[in-house]
Amino acid sequence: MLFYGKEYGRSQSVEFVDQGFSAGRYQGTVFFFDDLGFCENNEIRHEHQAKAQALAQRFSTDYESLGFTVVTVAVASIEERATFIEQKCCSNA
Repeated sequence: MLFYGKEYGRSQSVEFVDQGFSAGRYQGTVFFFDDLGFCENNEIRHEHQAKAQALAQRFSTDYESLGFTVVTVAVASIEERATFIEQKCCSNA
């Protein structure tokens, strides 16, 4: 991931993202889920809650700087969130 790499010193270039756009791998919308108020650490995720929130803000800003539209998905049931995303995807098609 471009932004995790940037955070942990293993960055990839912006050209990597540009190539993805050119190849049709990326669409212009990124969905960010509102914070649920907790963060479970495991073998994959090592960040504590405050760090996770700071990373989310940074990633959102970075995505916007690369030309993505960032859409926030509010806390809701899985079904409600899925419907929201489907509506956003279909309305931009």
